[in-house]
Amino acid sequence: MKARLALRTGTDNQQATLNEWDCLPKETAVAYEAFMVYCDQEANRSLSYVAGLLNRTLATVERWSLRWNWVQRCHAFDLAQEERNHEDDRRARRSMRRRQAEAGRLLQDVANLGISELQQKVDQNLPIKLTPPEIVGFIRIGAALERRARGEEVPDRPFTKIEVIFAHGDQPYLSPASKSSRPAIAGENETDKFHQSRSGDPQLNDIERIPNGRR
Repeated sequence: MKARLALRTGTDNQQATLNEWDCLPKETAVAYEAFMVYCDQEANRSLSYVAGLLNRTLATVERWSLRWNWVQRCHAFDLAQEERNHEDDRRARRSMRRRQAEAGRLLQDVANLGISELQQKVDQNLPIKLTPPEIVGFIRIGAALERRARGEEVPDRPFTKIEVIFAHGDQPYLSPASKSSRPAIAGENETDKFHQSRSGDPQLNDIERIPNGRR
């Protein structure tokens, strides 16, 4: 029991910090042993089970649970255990990738040797005795490897013309072509002529220059 507790709680000489699930100051050995029994149940934690296993009354175990905060300490232990499991999984995945990379390299060496032997037979005009499915497989694999090595070709993107049009208020913009081709609006030509006549009338220009209140 003591060896297992030291392994789980990390109370050896290499650990300086105190975890929540370690034996707390002033916590008795009996109470801490009961806590560890409770914590070891994981998903099936039960105070009555601890009381029956250690031959203690349920009231005593409940008092220990409240006094030493068993629920929170078990929750902290579960989180730390989950993090350790994730770290173990990460190390296992890294080791797996290294093994697979090495196996892939060895397989490529074997394949390169086989390709060299086949190439020698081709150079010597010797039959290589490949079946049609094998020939098709070689073509597909070779094409895929070459395409992956060269990279996918990205089509050239033509330049896009962007035209920015500024208009006054709610007036729509009309290009010269559309303005000449659309039907005239009633009164529009007269308004244009009025503005043109005002710009050439010196009396109207003088009136516009008179300040407000003196007209």
